[in-house]
This record gives sequence, structure tokens and C-alpha cells, in this order.
Amino acid sequence: MTASPVLILAATLALTLLMFTWMWRIHVAMSDVGVVDYYWGLGFAVLAALELVAGPSMDLMRFLFAAAIGLWALRLTAYLGLRHRAASAEDARYRRMREATGPSFWWRSLFSVFLLQGLLQWLIAAPIHAALAFPPSGKTTWALGTGFILFAIGFVIEGVADWQLARHKRDGSTATLARGLWAWSRHPNYFGEAVLWIGLALVAYGLSGHALAFAGPFLLIVVMVGVSVRVTESHLVQSRPDYAAYRARTSAFLPRPPRPIASGQSERFYSR
Repeated sequence: MTASPVLILAATLALTLLMFTWMWRIHVAMSDVGVVDYYWGLGFAVLAALELVAGPSMDLMRFLFAAAIGLWALRLTAYLGLRHRAASAEDARYRRMREATGPSFWWRSLFSVFLLQGLLQWLIAAPIHAALAFPPSGKTTWALGTGFILFAIGFVIEGVADWQLARHKRDGSTATLARGLWAWSRHPNYFGEAVLWIGLALVAYGLSGHALAFAGPFLLIVVMVGVSVRVTESHLVQSRPDYAAYRARTSAFLPRPPRPIASGQSERFYSR
């Protein structure tokens, strides 16, 4: 007997918050918020696996959908894990939060960082919930095909962008990376992830017929553009002398050819 969608959603939310609480406990011992990255991608794979097994239907397309999420999660977790291991100190964004909050950061971070990320993960996973936790309402073939194609495109863009950035860092350069995909977008990895999740939402819609699937990528894009990009660039502008010029000629999110700054036009115009 399969569990009801409400029970599945409640159980996966509780598990997600529990896992992020465990990651918080590890952070307290290590004084390094960066450990949260180890469960960010992996958590989506856990949700997909659990909902595939507990959900009302398991067939080849749903298995392929869950496998795609697992593939993305494995690559992202490996990348973030290696990046964290190579870092000599806590991520500067988290370090600034720690310094601004003061001695109470150790317990406040449970709510402001870890449980918040856990809730965001569960909400962004809306395509997983729609495809695997709810009963199917007939397949939409065009959405399945288009969705898997977009997933593959986004997966390649994100992977290549991360590889280019990792190689740039290994070369020991202190200059801002402005080659490859990074010449067309200041955050091509974020763009690739957005495309990837839009693809997953289309697949989920094709499997379930639930428009709920699109809530996940919508929230993801809002968080990436409205929060992650702003926080990251605030740090980069202060720490890299060449970043202002790079920002002035390079698109923030959607890839497009770099544009020269015309005389009399402000840097802000080109940074949108």
C-alpha cells in the first residue's frame, strides 16, 4: 500500500530539516558553515529516491527522472566537496555573517542558514514532489522530451562553468575569470542550474500534469538572482580590483556577448 502524498511530503520535509540540523551540529564542532554544501545537492537525490519508492507509481520514465536528479546531485556534491576541501578558510560570505552576528552565531545559524536552506531545498524540489509523490494523470510526451533535453543542456553548461572556474583557481590567478562561458555571463553556473531545473519541471509536468512542478525553478531563480548573485558580487567588488570592469561589460545571468562600455554610459546599465 503506497503512502498518501500528504504523508510523503510531511515525512520528506521532516527528514530534510533533520538532516540540515545534523549538518548544523557538525558546523558547530568545526566552526565552518561551508559543510552545508555537502548536503545541498545530495539532499535532492535523497528526496527523489525516497519519493520514487514511497510514491504511488514507479515506471521507467519516473526512474529516469530520479536518475537524472541523482546524476546532477552526484556531480554537484563532488564539485562542492572538493572546493570545500581545497579552501584554506571558511567561505567569505559565511565568515562575514559570523562576524556580523557575533558570539551568538553558533545557535542563530541553525535558523538563519541551516534550517532556512533545508526549507528552500524542500520547496525547490517541487518538481520531485509533483512527479513522484502524486498519482500520475497521464503523460505529456512533448514535455518529457523537451524537459530531458533542457536538463542535458543545463547540466553541460553548469558542469563546464564549474570546471572552467576550478581550472582558473588551480592556475593561481588572482584576476577575475573572464574567458569561456564566464565571458558571456558572470554566473553561467547559476544559469545552467536554472535551465536544468526548468527541464526537470517540464519532465515532472509531463509525468504528473501538476503545474506545481514549476514552483521549484521559479523559487530557485528568485533566490539565485535576488540573493546569491547580490551577496557574491558584493564580496567580489570589494575584494577584486578588476571586478567592476568585468561586471560593466558582462551580463549578470542570461548569457550574451560581452559589450564594450560606451562613453557616457554608466557601469550600472551593463551590470543588469
